[in-house]
Formats: sequence, structure tokens, C-alpha cells
Amino acid sequence: MSKINKVYQELLHKIYHKGFEYEDPNRKGVIRKQIPYYTFEHDFEEGFPIIGLKQTFPKMAFNEMKVFMQGKTNLRDLEELGVTFWREDAYNYYKKLCEAENWIPYLSYEDWFTEVMTDPKNWFESNVRERNCGGQLGKIYSHQIRNWNIYTDQLSDVLERLKKEPNSTKNIITMWNPSDLKDCALSPCHTRFSFIVENLKNGSKGLRVQWNQDSVDTFLGLPVNIMYYSFVCYVFAHYLGMKPLGIIGNLSNVHLYDNSFSAVEKILEFNFDNLEPIKIETDFTKEWYNLDDYLKQLDFSENIKIKDYKHLGRFDVEMLPYNK
Repeated sequence: MSKINKVYQELLHKIYHKGFEYEDPNRKGVIRKQIPYYTFEHDFEEGFPIIGLKQTFPKMAFNEMKVFMQGKTNLRDLEELGVTFWREDAYNYYKKLCEAENWIPYLSYEDWFTEVMTDPKNWFESNVRERNCGGQLGKIYSHQIRNWNIYTDQLSDVLERLKKEPNSTKNIITMWNPSDLKDCALSPCHTRFSFIVENLKNGSKGLRVQWNQDSVDTFLGLPVNIMYYSFVCYVFAHYLGMKPLGIIGNLSNVHLYDNSFSAVEKILEFNFDNLEPIKIETDFTKEWYNLDDYLKQLDFSENIKIKDYKHLGRFDVEMLPYNK
């Protein structure tokens, strides 16, 4: 039996049957059920935590992680690696910028997306800024991780500290920057993560990643977040010469939207005894010169081999945009 599926099913049950119900303040007419908090941990000895109760997409989670750790903030960088769930937020951000600069009328979604994917990425080196804002997402997660307040590369600093002071309690990266909230396509839902090093019996070191998430879309977002931070642990454990041990999730405002309720009801009835723990093999043997070179070389098909992934079904539940 897969432990992560048991944890996920129990969490869905708790929210659906015991959560308080109210209208979402940012999505008019949308009902959501919510519990205040939930904490869990997963040890990689119990398998790689891919949810099998519904179809999930580990390659997409890996590639989003890669783009964010590189500090890239352009929709096109995500799209070129098959990460498609930022489109709506990017378009809304484009409209927001157009209205602020009085670039009216703005492009339709279809025309905007076509131009984003064909025009130069660097909006400062072309005249596309007034038409489509170059597909920029603003100061989202990736900006905060690698370019906090312009001058601080948090990821590089923390990795260097981990090499020198692996047991330091300062190995923390935060994505919540109040001064930048107005300048991003989506304010951060997961707000910080930290690296925890353990001294192993054989004299080597192991790595865990702990993250805090202050708004949790349990049906669509959480399965991706779980894989995302698991890949963070694997990728940087290798970079540091450590063993990846597991993840710890500290979740608050944990919710379900009403468009997922029928799917949740079906999942709660699933018997997942035949879903075995997922095993993965990793290969990070390429040489690299520095952090950016290491991140640039990451390739899901070369670095990650997932064995015997099975799921119990696909559910067509869409992300709900803000309509406040």
C-alpha cells in the first residue's frame, strides 16, 4: 500500500466532511470547504510521493521547479517545458499592466498568447511591451528565490551555507515579500522552504525539505506541490553530495473548491490497496561548473526514471480564476 495515497485520501475526507463551508472571497459564486491547517511528512524510504488516486504529472512539476530555481519569470520558459497552468495568471497580469499604463484596448487571450510564444522573450529589447508585456509573470516565486529585493540570490546563498554550515538553522528561502505582492501575476501560496540536514550513521549526511504553504488547493495544487518539493530535495541533495531523505509539509487554509466535490466523492470510495509505493531512479552524472550550469542541465527524461506509476483515473477539474 502507498502511504502517500492514504495520507491524501484522509486529508480529502477531513476537508470534505469536516471543513467549514463558505463563498470564496476572490471567486464570486464559488463555494469552498476548508480546514485551518494540516501537517504531514513523507520519508522517501516509503516511495516517491506521487499521488495515484488521480492522474498527476511529475514531469510538469519537475520542469516548474527547474524554471523557478533558475530564477526565470517568463511564461514562455514554462510553456516550452510543457508547464501550462500559468497561462490564466499571466494573461490577467498582462491586462492589469495594460490598464495601469492605459494600453487600451488590450489583446484577446488568443492573440496575446500567440504573440507571447512567437515574439522575443526580452521585452526590454523589443517593442512588444505595449502589446503583450513579453509574457512576464512579475516578481513571482522564481524572482524571490534568485533575486530577492534585486540584490540577494537566496538559493545560491543557502546552498553555500549548507556546504559550510550544514546544521545551521538559517538555511531558509522565503517567497513572501510584501513589497512585491502588487508586482506579480499570482501572490505566493507556498511562502517558504528550508533545508534540514541529518547526520547519518555511516558518516554521510541526508537532506530533508520542509515547506510552508498558506493557501492549499488540495485537489489540483497539492499533488503538484508534493512532487515539486520532493524534486527540490532530490536535485539539491545531489548537488550537495547528500542523500535525499524526505519532505515535510506545513499547510494552512487547506481547501477544496465546489467544482471538485464530485471528483472527491469518487476518490473517497476508491480502494488503493493495489497501488504500490512508487520507486524512482535518478541520474545526475553530468559534470557542472556552478549552480546555474547545474540547473541548466536538468532534464526530466535523463535525470528521473519513474517505475510502475499507476493511477486510478483522470478528472477534468479546471483551475478557477479570480473573478472578484
